[in-house]
Amino acid sequence: MKGSIRRRLVLFLALPLVALKLCDTLYYYYANVADARRADSERLTVTARVLAAGLADSSGAAPSATALRVAAPLMADGDLRYGIISASGTLLGGEASLPTLAPVAQQNPVYGDATIDGQPMRLLTYRVNSPSGPLTINVGSLSRSTARQLNIPVWRRLLWDFFELDMSLLLIWLGVHFGLRPLDRLRREIDARSADDLNPIRETPVPSELRPLLQSLNRLLDMQNSAVRAQSEFVANAAHQLRTPIAGLVAQLELLIADNQDPASAERLARLASGLRQLTRSANQLLTLSRAESGINQLANKVKVDLKDLVGDAAGRLVDRAIGLNIELSADAEPAVVRADPSLLEEMLGNLVDNALNATPSGGEIMIYSGVDNGQPFLMVDDTGPGIAPAERERVLERFYRSPGSRGTGTGLGLAIVDEIVRLYGATLSIDAPPGGRGTRVRILWPAATAAPRRQGR
Repeated sequence: MKGSIRRRLVLFLALPLVALKLCDTLYYYYANVADARRADSERLTVTARVLAAGLADSSGAAPSATALRVAAPLMADGDLRYGIISASGTLLGGEASLPTLAPVAQQNPVYGDATIDGQPMRLLTYRVNSPSGPLTINVGSLSRSTARQLNIPVWRRLLWDFFELDMSLLLIWLGVHFGLRPLDRLRREIDARSADDLNPIRETPVPSELRPLLQSLNRLLDMQNSAVRAQSEFVANAAHQLRTPIAGLVAQLELLIADNQDPASAERLARLASGLRQLTRSANQLLTLSRAESGINQLANKVKVDLKDLVGDAAGRLVDRAIGLNIELSADAEPAVVRADPSLLEEMLGNLVDNALNATPSGGEIMIYSGVDNGQPFLMVDDTGPGIAPAERERVLERFYRSPGSRGTGTGLGLAIVDEIVRLYGATLSIDAPPGGRGTRVRILWPAATAAPRRQGR
């Protein structure tokens, strides 16, 4: 079922309430009409019987003075009229304008409605026997049960009913709005989670009706967490198991190369050793990716790390390689403190600099920066390589993807590992070109946190 729960609740409550109010108004209207008709009929009946008694007293010629005096209070409103007709059709008293209603079997008197002189009237025809013969008594009064007579009180009632309905709907909407606030709080709590947070959702602040749903969600999260951990452990175990035999093979190859005197086979052995070193690096990268992916380090091993020290260590560790490639590697680092696993940050920066070394041609430059920009710690690596096309900047973060024409023999895992670690700590990664427009700039920005004095952004 689609749509808003809030809207559905209001509709399910409001529609029956509106129907109930309409039925109540109709009942009120028709009940008043029926009561008015009953009152009109009773008034006509009493008047007709009083006149009939008077005819009996006066031998049927005309109503006696006593009968007229008794009927006078009934006709005091001025809207009651009567007419007495003999068997021959002669008017014996009253008005001849009142019509005589047709007889109905076993009914006496007979009631009906008619319009006389443009006014709705309730009519009665009462047939009696008198000493002078059968007589017909017609009595009529202005109908009090017409819509015009009842218009003002009914509309007042209708307006009041709909005012009550509006207030009821407002109270229903407010009740639904405040009643569903726990759902909004739950939504905000889930929205605030990172993609790697598979911890159970708290059930205590949630209404009892939602707890079965949360329990099902928590079971699903637990299964997902177990699957992620199993996959990460498998990758980590596989990478760990690969590292030792590969390291042994590399050592044996180096000894074999050192003892070999044949130039042709030495070249082949050197290529084989290079491939095994690349395989070793891939295994190490898979191990790092598994650690970052599992999210274990998100809650554990988080200590204060000064990015300035991290940059200095990375530059010192890789400067020899840069010199061998005829690339100038330098650093411009200022203090910036973040909380993280130092080994993961070291791997992250190492991958960034390694990618830059692979992409930068001989004679190029690589610069590593750290500092605080508007309260946010950052790391940044610039190189003077060919750069990354804007269309490729999202794809290079995918696993095993390498840009067309990229240099080196990498596996395409370096930036994927960087991206995974960046997301693990809630930071953001951007790939752009340096201000000169040549090369690549990779910038990692942490959320605002306590850090060293502010550094101007580059």
